[in-house]
Order: sequence, then C-alpha cells, then structure tokens
Amino acid sequence: MRLRLVGILILSGCTGSSFLPAPSPQDASGCNDRDWPAAESAAARGDAAAALPLLEGVVRNCPAFAPAHELYQDLAIQRGGAAEASMRAYYAAGPGGRPSGLDAYLQARLQSNESRRKDLLDRSLSEDPALWRAHLERARIWLRAGNLENAFADLEAAVRGDPSAPAPNLELARVLRSLGRASDAARHYGRYLAARPEDLAAVTEYVRLLIYELGEPDPAKPWLDRLLEASPSDPELLMDSAALAWRTAERDRAADLYRQVLELDPQAARAALNLGNLYYLSPDRDEADKRREWPRARLAYLYFLELAQVHDGHDLRDMLTTVPERLANIDAVLGPLPPGTPPPSARDL
Repeated sequence: MRLRLVGILILSGCTGSSFLPAPSPQDASGCNDRDWPAAESAAARGDAAAALPLLEGVVRNCPAFAPAHELYQDLAIQRGGAAEASMRAYYAAGPGGRPSGLDAYLQARLQSNESRRKDLLDRSLSEDPALWRAHLERARIWLRAGNLENAFADLEAAVRGDPSAPAPNLELARVLRSLGRASDAARHYGRYLAARPEDLAAVTEYVRLLIYELGEPDPAKPWLDRLLEASPSDPELLMDSAALAWRTAERDRAADLYRQVLELDPQAARAALNLGNLYYLSPDRDEADKRREWPRARLAYLYFLELAQVHDGHDLRDMLTTVPERLANIDAVLGPLPPGTPPPSARDL
C-alpha cells in the first residue's frame, strides 16, 4: 500500500518560530541582571517598547550572555527606526566587553550580505570553535546555498556544543530526514519537541516521519492526538490518522476516517485511492473475502480515476498501471459492471 507522504522542506533561514532565545550551558555563567526576566516577559507579550530599554542595560551588564544580545537585535530590527539605529550603533562601537568570537557572531547576525555574514561567522568560529550559535547560523547559509554536506557538519557541531538547544536539533532533524536517515532524524525531532512541544508544525513533521517513513505508529499516536485536538477537521491530519489506524490493524476505523476526509473534500482523490487499497489488499485473502470487500474497492478505485491528477511519478503509476490492473482483477472475480453503470459518487464509497 502507498500512502501519501507530505514532503517537508528544509528551512534554510530561521525556523519560523516566535520562541525567545534560550540560554544554554555555553552562555558563560548566565546573567544575574534582574532586568533580564522582565525583558523576556515584555518580549513574550509582544511589548518591544518595554523590552528594549531593559535589554540595552542587560547587554551592557552581561556582555557574554548571547540570548540577551540576540533578543535585543531581533526586537530592535523588528521595531525599526530609532530603536534599530541605536542598536546598530552600539554593536558598531566595538566589542564592549564581549568575547571576540561572540562579537563576530553578533556582527554577522546584522549583515544583509551573505558573503560578509559568512566571513564573520568563519572568524567567530576561528576564535571560538565551540560557539554553537555560530555553527547554526553558518549551517543556515549552507542550506540556502543547497550545500547539505557542509550544513550537516555545522549542525552536528552545533548540537555537540549544546545537545539540548532546540533550534539546531530541529534543523539537524530536517537535514537528516532529507538525507534518508529517518531514525537519526526522529531522535533529534524528539529532542526539539521535548523543549518545544507547542510547535505544531514540527509535531506534524515528526508524526509523518514516524508513520510513513519509520512505520512506528505507537509513538506517533499521542502527538497526532494533540494535533487533532487543535484541528479536528483538518483533512491532512485525518489522512494521517487513517494511516496510523491502518498500520495498527484498525481497518474499520481507517475506512471511516477516509470517508470522513471525502465528506470534507469530495475531491480528495488520495483518500479514495487509499480506501480502495484498504479493501483490495489483505494477506491471504480468500475468494469469499474478495467477493465481500472487492465491490467496495472497485467503487473507490473508479472514483479515484475520476478525480486523479498527476503530481508525481507515483500518481502516474497509480492512474495508468496499478489501479487499472486491480480493477481488471476485480472484474475477473466479480464480473464486469453492467454497461451504462453511472460513475460512483463520494456517498457511494
């Protein structure tokens, strides 16, 4: 049986999350400035105007504390105008007590020119080879350039620098998945989601990796339940739930879920195909079993052929070879449909 795998694009820039920078063991001894929690809180509620003055003090009082610098830069750029100009002037004035590797990394974050950004990251890592944040930023440059080999090396270095840091684990998981290393990818998704369980986009990636690529429905189920709680009528998630039910031998539940998808979207050709496969395929199917279930398989396959469009080689093979061959097998057992039989509708499946 073939179930649709929704492809995951490697994100070659920022992860797209709105999460605040997280301190890690590498961030020197942290920051004891009592304005830091207040700045984080203000940023979390979207109050950049309140957070920025606090951050200006924190980055001066804790010059080695990378999360405060990152948040200061990001919020100032988001705010723009005088706030951004003041921030850029601060970093242009010199290290201000920042370690040289960290300073080069922070300068790199402010560059719009990719080549200049990479040069500064190279310098940062020559000063401090263990600076995981610089490895992560350089990996993103490699990803944008399509260089998976170098991106992989930098992401591995970033994760070694701080195994619990969420962002490098997520990006490494995506690269490993693209390289066909699904088991390794799953491990890094797990690390990321241990810290960021609310990132439903990453949860979706992880669930589909477990179901379709690793064939491990049991660990996928609690995560999929969380997704369905948030979006109970999402057709793609219902397709995933049907696939999970099929893989755990809950055939009736899988069939009901495919029908639910077709109720939501009568044009969902893939749901019809999978429903046909569900009724057609079974180990050691005997003649009586075929006569009972193949009529439903035939209806689903005929409906699929009415809807199917070519998106990839799998679709073309299904339309031109697999489904016609199975319909011929069904006709050989059940006899052909009478001439003039109208095409099935979604309600017939």
